Amino acid sequence: MAYGGRGGHGGRHRPEQEIDPRERNAPSSRARFAAFRERLKQKKVPPSKGDESSTQLGKDGAGPGTADPVKPVDRAVRRGYMREYASWLRPHRGGLLLVFSLALVGSAVSLIQPLVFRYVIDGVVLNADLQRAQQYRLLAIVGSSLIGAMLVNEALNLLRSYRMGVLDSRLMFWVRRRLLHKMLRLPLKELSDMKTGGAISRLSSDVEAFTGLISTAVINPSIAVLRLVATLSILVVLNWRLAVAAAATIPFMALLSYSSVRRIRPIWRGVHDDMGVVNGRLTEMFNGIRVVRGFRREHREECEYAVGQHTIIRKHIFARILSDLLHA
Repeated sequence: MAYGGRGGHGGRHRPEQEIDPRERNAPSSRARFAAFRERLKQKKVPPSKGDESSTQLGKDGAGPGTADPVKPVDRAVRRGYMREYASWLRPHRGGLLLVFSLALVGSAVSLIQPLVFRYVIDGVVLNADLQRAQQYRLLAIVGSSLIGAMLVNEALNLLRSYRMGVLDSRLMFWVRRRLLHKMLRLPLKELSDMKTGGAISRLSSDVEAFTGLISTAVINPSIAVLRLVATLSILVVLNWRLAVAAAATIPFMALLSYSSVRRIRPIWRGVHDDMGVVNGRLTEMFNGIRVVRGFRREHREECEYAVGQHTIIRKHIFARILSDLLHA
């Protein structure tokens, strides 16, 4: 594309090879990740969405940015959040009960398998009172029954995944429709401060993260507790000393799990927030593509997008490594 003026460029346009000084001083993904880790050590909240500090660390690009210390949430406020979340799940209690029942049956089938193996080894293979033909017949019966139970368990897991997806989709649609109803009636000043990218991010990525709470905060913990109780009961029946030894490790494992969740959850929250910022910036960029091209900001937008993606990748890898180390 040719421009008028000397050298083929208009007076108000600059050549593509000319780099904005702000791009030279822009913080790299390594600097942003280092600042994020520093905020984690200081237990400070990352910059909020839509704030310019969420994409830049500071005026000089080297500092960790400003962040307020974490303020403890009142227990009454937390209980209010839990009651409101429970009220949102109440219309879907039928589907939630079905998913929970399927997960419970699958867990029961998986707990029966060690007992079947114990019977095969002690009651069939090592039983000297049985003849070879009787052993083969019992092995065939037990093996076919175990294979059938495993197939039924896989079918139940498939059905549970399908019903869980349906439940997540229904809740996601309900929350998005309610959030859109709320946002359409916000004051114009708040909508202008939120910008188009921030509004789209709240309706898309924020709601998707919220719907995952059904599985991670309701189904999985309940099934884990029931499986723990059932496993300890079976151990008590088989060998009470072994049950006591296993129960002694439960507090340590619970403390380790709680500590890992407290350390890893802020990292994933940071990844989610960065994804919202990057997607919001993309939306704003394409909405104002004429301005971007008019001021020749294509290179700057490409650099900002690449740095944002690299920062997300660094946080994602850091969270994975930390999770593997804590659960090793």
